Amino acid sequence: MPRDAPKELTLADATWMSLFPNMVAYQVEALRELGGFRDRHVEDYDLWIRTFATGGSGVYLPGEYSEHRIYRTSRSHDPAAYEASVDSALASLRDALSHEIAPGDRRSVEERIALLEKRRERIHARADLESRLRAGEYRGARAAYLHAAPAYRSRRRYLAGLGLMLVSPRLFRRVLLRRDGAPQAD
Repeated sequence: MPRDAPKELTLADATWMSLFPNMVAYQVEALRELGGFRDRHVEDYDLWIRTFATGGSGVYLPGEYSEHRIYRTSRSHDPAAYEASVDSALASLRDALSHEIAPGDRRSVEERIALLEKRRERIHARADLESRLRAGEYRGARAAYLHAAPAYRSRRRYLAGLGLMLVSPRLFRRVLLRRDGAPQAD
């Protein structure tokens, strides 16, 4: 987002923002009309999408008001939780298409849906690969790792894993999957 001036947000802006500042102000009545937060993996994203899809508005105010940290125990590092988050985001975006929205916003939502569907396939490929490695199945692991590349959100982690995978899928399992605290096959 721009750092120098406030910007009125649109549904297209909200569609592509995967992380919102945690300092958000809503009028209580507007929040009630939307039904508040729904029980979804990405409840803040869902609320923003519903806000803009139903005609709500928002303004981005530049500045640093909070700090965001991602830990190894964060959902983004767990393929199953990350897949659930993507599924939740897809449901929110598909819901938005049921509203009367501007053509540019509709196009943006449809493009984001297409991208998330591809990402979901890769996330599933990663989860499947790691599950097979934990079970001691190594056939095709290198090719599967390359196919699942976009599911690794940390470039550094992906490259470290790539080096290990090229040396040996067994080594990858021992080093990276054990570090995640997941049970290992013997």
